[in-house]
Amino acid sequence: MKLYQINKGVNKPLEVKGVKAQYLIYLAIGAIVLLLLYVVGHIAGAPGFILLPTVGVLGGALFTGVSQASRKYGEHGLMKAMAYRRVPSAILSTSRKVFLRLTENVMCDDSSVSVSHGHNDRRGIAN
Repeated sequence: MKLYQINKGVNKPLEVKGVKAQYLIYLAIGAIVLLLLYVVGHIAGAPGFILLPTVGVLGGALFTGVSQASRKYGEHGLMKAMAYRRVPSAILSTSRKVFLRLTENVMCDDSSVSVSHGHNDRRGIAN
């Protein structure tokens, strides 16, 4: 029986055979889906000599894809990449009213900021 080292140290992500952190969860979910696919195919009457290689090839593709994503993106990189896709490339506005109201609201709501209207009042300047 082989023993695998699971923890690499303090404050390091969980890693098994090069697959890190949340990718282990993706791999486990994929394995469960493949198991259910095999069971459904077996109950439906699919021949075993077709079903087993199909599930084996899909399992290999799953492991390869997950390990490549783990290597490429790292522990939190996949979440960052997915979040980056949702960031708009540009914000278009035809009016300045939105931004003018935004600065007025921020200045009125924040009591630590004082607005000087040309007087020699230095209370609003931070040291």
